[in-house]
Amino acid sequence: MAITNLLTVSESVRQRVLKEGGFAKIEHWCYEEHEMIKRSAVQCMLNLLQCEEVQKLFLTTETDRVKLMLLYCGEHEDDMELALAATAATAILSHEESGTQKIMQVKSWLDILKDIVVHDHSELQYRGLITLANVMEKDKEAATKVVEGELLETLIAISQLEDFLRIKAKKEAIRALAAAQKWELIKPAEAK
Repeated sequence: MAITNLLTVSESVRQRVLKEGGFAKIEHWCYEEHEMIKRSAVQCMLNLLQCEEVQKLFLTTETDRVKLMLLYCGEHEDDMELALAATAATAILSHEESGTQKIMQVKSWLDILKDIVVHDHSELQYRGLITLANVMEKDKEAATKVVEGELLETLIAISQLEDFLRIKAKKEAIRALAAAQKWELIKPAEAK
């Protein structure tokens, strides 16, 4: 846990951890069975994702790192802190085309995101919506799957929320609906 806190200090601290081989050790801990160790390791990875070279390790190599983060997003019933860190990491990674493609390679990607998007925890929902909107903006096939399923109604409902705690989620839902409009999957009137 101390490493997690240290990684928030500065870029030089993160670079030092990377230089000393910390990435491989932290990645190993992400697979640990002990919940607290696994949670701390995923939180460390989230902090390391502020480094462009770590993002490249996730996105350019043939590993299951993105898949692992996405799967941990679904762990909110058992470990909310783990799921929050994983959803933030997935949201960061989904900003890149290669991250979107890796997310979509996970067979259950849509089910995982659907579960997060309807969750009552506002921050978890917001982070899931960032990922969903990014995926929809970058890939028409993904946007089509979202629009053809139950999530379209959910996005419309979230886009109309007036709840102060859901303002960020509302903005992301509107962005996801705009992506569906961009791909001409829905008409502007349907998004209201």
